[in-house]
Amino acid sequence: MKYLAKEHHIFSMSPENKPALYVNNQEIFQLQTLDCFCGRLKKDGICPPEALNQPCNPATGPVYINGAMPGDTLKIEILKIDVEKQGITEIDTDFGVLPHLVKNSLAKTLPIQENKILFHRDSRSDLQFDLQPMIGVIGVSPREGSIPTDTPDIHGGNLDCTQIREGSCLYLPVQVPGALLALGDLHACMGDGEIGGCGAEIAGEVTLRVSVISGQQKPYPIVETEEKLIILAS
Repeated sequence: MKYLAKEHHIFSMSPENKPALYVNNQEIFQLQTLDCFCGRLKKDGICPPEALNQPCNPATGPVYINGAMPGDTLKIEILKIDVEKQGITEIDTDFGVLPHLVKNSLAKTLPIQENKILFHRDSRSDLQFDLQPMIGVIGVSPREGSIPTDTPDIHGGNLDCTQIREGSCLYLPVQVPGALLALGDLHACMGDGEIGGCGAEIAGEVTLRVSVISGQQKPYPIVETEEKLIILAS
């Protein structure tokens, strides 16, 4: 199985990006990802300014899909998501719906044990959340220009949809030869919409199979689960 390490990542999706991996139609491959902070936040407490003032949301790739051409659609099957043993979350002073609660940007480590995410509290029992891995950033290159990985659009990008998870399929419109697929920003779990600005951010590995649907395209991302088809608009 072909494998692309986390060191091969981008912060914008563009036709100018050089492919880091080439795969064939319907080939299974694996991408390793950094967390959205590039591993710069490692402990509880006030976030160092330098950790937040650098680019975020690295997306591993780009992956060139042999045979994919403009006007086609990529069918991206998410076969497996493996995450590390500890994630991190953060409350920011100027982002999300909670900045009025804090004077400084604060980070909190989130150990994972027996498929539970643990939120330690000093004087009370831990909060526990079910492990529900999903992909925050996944997209292809736009036809022209450059779109930061923290921005969603018809090409995908920072979709932050909890349904983009193991067992789901994502359909994206191919806009350049090879599509130039990239992904990152995994979450051990995340609330719908990520309205707090942060989920349980985590590094990991994603196993995919990508198929080319020739000559058919919709101008928006579509998620297919066992129960429904979901059209995403941003």
